[in-house]
Amino acid sequence: MELIDAASPRFAQHQTFSPRYGWLKSAYDQVCENPLIFTEDDAPLAFGVGKNMVQSIKFWAEATKIIQASPVKGSKEYYATDWGHTFFHEDGLDPYLEDPGTLWIFHWFLTATPCITPVWWLSFNSFPGIEFQKEHLENFVVNAINGIEEWEQDKDGKLKKYKAPSEASIRKDVAQLLHMYGAGLPKKLESLEDEINSPFRQLKIIDRTEDANGSICRFNRGYKPALSAELIAFIIFDYLSRSDRSSNNINLDSLLKDPGAPGNVLKLTKQDFVDAIQSTGSEKSFWLQNSSAGIRQLYWKGKPEIYVHQTLEKYFGKKALQRISYKELPDDLAKQIEAA
Repeated sequence: MELIDAASPRFAQHQTFSPRYGWLKSAYDQVCENPLIFTEDDAPLAFGVGKNMVQSIKFWAEATKIIQASPVKGSKEYYATDWGHTFFHEDGLDPYLEDPGTLWIFHWFLTATPCITPVWWLSFNSFPGIEFQKEHLENFVVNAINGIEEWEQDKDGKLKKYKAPSEASIRKDVAQLLHMYGAGLPKKLESLEDEINSPFRQLKIIDRTEDANGSICRFNRGYKPALSAELIAFIIFDYLSRSDRSSNNINLDSLLKDPGAPGNVLKLTKQDFVDAIQSTGSEKSFWLQNSSAGIRQLYWKGKPEIYVHQTLEKYFGKKALQRISYKELPDDLAKQIEAA
């Protein structure tokens, strides 16, 4: 998968604010009450924030797939998605973001296709560095985006000519990515508000250290305490559900290394995947097996959507109110999901 297939060309729409505790729930509640809330003059009062923060809330709620814009041309309405209802309904799985595992799901959703965060997608999927300075990541992302000549389809399905945004906009996104995960500034320069209001820092997927050469950032690959086997399996099958596959198996290395795959976004190892699949699957659902060529593969029965719901509900210990529709589900698949 390439960036132009995974993401829309949107940049610097966060207004320099990281997503904060309560914002996603607030966005969900407000659009359920008024789909035009983001156009209202009293939106800052409704959200209890400044005008720029209202636009940031809209961006982060859309980026994490909690709300979506109306598909009607010219409409300014926003609606809650299936995922929004699943998590933030008053009887949802985790309406107040009390479970750190939910943050891992939203971290995954930020770059799951289709996404509106191309800088995040490139940083987690294409950037080759493990230890890096901010400037190295900035230059990589700027060069990758400047090299794109066509992006998004016109009404005839053809790719349109693309004009890259300003470098300043791209660099703002890189700065925001590092900041929201706690690697934006030296600890001594961060405010208490930064520490308290940035939930994604809990994931510790990016660290920052200081040495004689300046600030060094590092992607943390391997075991993540709050990322359970059920959540890893959920993300694997969410990934498979978003792609068109004619077969019921996938190479384990593809899950680990392909652009857009869970291994890149979660920064996990092959053993992490093996442990998660072996502890959650069975020969009646999904399992690991070597192919005739001796390649380790994940196999599953039925459609991957079945295990999206099954693993999510197993982790939270309750039924989801909303059945996720990746596309119109045939009746027999809907019945399989209900029986799972």
